[in-house]
Amino acid sequence: MRRAFLIPEFVQTSATDCGPAALNALLAGYGVSADSELLREVCHTDVDGTSIDVLEEVARSLGLDAEQVMLPTDHLFLKAAR
Repeated sequence: MRRAFLIPEFVQTSATDCGPAALNALLAGYGVSADSELLREVCHTDVDGTSIDVLEEVARSLGLDAEQVMLPTDHLFLKAAR
């Protein structure tokens, strides 16, 4: 999948849906529109949040090349965004 533009900001609808909100932002960056509530459902988001394993699985099922990694935050920004 080719990214269309910088990843847009998505607001969480609750304290526990940061995973689906981040996934929705990534999808939007690739030009894919997704329903926030549906993402919460397919990610099995509950009062404890969302499993990173499930997020990776859902992202892959939606066509993203997903992999769990730990990075310093400064590695997340494109030079064009600075």
